[in-house]
Amino acid sequence: MTETAKSPNGADRRIGERIRLQRLARDMSQQALAEALGITFQQIQKYERGTNRVSASRLQEIARVLQVPVMFFFDEKPSGQGATFPMPDSPQSQSLLRAYQAISDPGLQKQAVALVQTLAAVKK
Repeated sequence: MTETAKSPNGADRRIGERIRLQRLARDMSQQALAEALGITFQQIQKYERGTNRVSASRLQEIARVLQVPVMFFFDEKPSGQGATFPMPDSPQSQSLLRAYQAISDPGLQKQAVALVQTLAAVKK
């Protein structure tokens, strides 16, 4: 087996990042997600890092537990286009994600994104 075959695939990493993103947005620990799926938290860690592939049936279960459609885990950009998603590691970014998830109106969600993008563009 070559070294590149052992490294995580880009698509597997993106799916893992999306699992982590939604898990954190739901304020759920790896342990809680693992228990809901009947697997170990170590397996969740491997999924989130992209070191283990998520089967289609497992991805459906993860989507059900995290309350998102399966398509949430796939981005619009084709594989290899450099699509990455920042991980919300700070309490502030996790709080922002939870607040955004609580907005049910798609129009308000768009406005919230526009506001944050405007604030991000402001130079100090």
